[in-house]
Amino acid sequence: GFRFPQRGVLLSLGPLQDKYWFADEARVIAEELELPIFATPGTAEALHGLGIPATRLEKHDGPASAMRAIGDGKIDLVINVPVDYDELGRPDGYMIRRGAVDAGIPLITDLQLARAVVEALRHRLREIETRRQAGAGADAVRDAKVAQLVAAANAAVDRFAASFPATAELRKRARRVLGRHTHKDNIAFDG
Repeated sequence: GFRFPQRGVLLSLGPLQDKYWFADEARVIAEELELPIFATPGTAEALHGLGIPATRLEKHDGPASAMRAIGDGKIDLVINVPVDYDELGRPDGYMIRRGAVDAGIPLITDLQLARAVVEALRHRLREIETRRQAGAGADAVRDAKVAQLVAAANAAVDRFAASFPATAELRKRARRVLGRHTHKDNIAFDG
């Protein structure tokens, strides 16, 4: 089955609109789930522009590459959406996806599914709170620690919700900039 990621998430999000479409979920990964984000160059640049921390990794072999991070066990979830094809006709990021599969790391190649997975992880945090409330009083020390954890997670959700206006403004700015280069019908943030 699917394991809750604990070490880090690798994002390689394909076309520019996909990078921005997944921005809210990337913020959840970084802030609510408190997982480090590793990202390929284009995705890292987009995330940094949105104020979301991400460690930049090259797609190909090297000391700071996605393949090295996978091999070193720094990543336990890969979200990789192809954008191009290499000289052999393979989708962009083929080696990253192959490395994830070979290492037994969950791999998601569809952004709608990735968004659903992030929401499921958030749901898991809510379930922890429900269980804590049901067992309140049985172990006061444990209950206090879990309450502290849930309070921190809820504060992160509140910060995330407060970021919606900023995201709307960023999308507005992106439409304005991209509108200089393409028709407005070509600009979408809904996938």
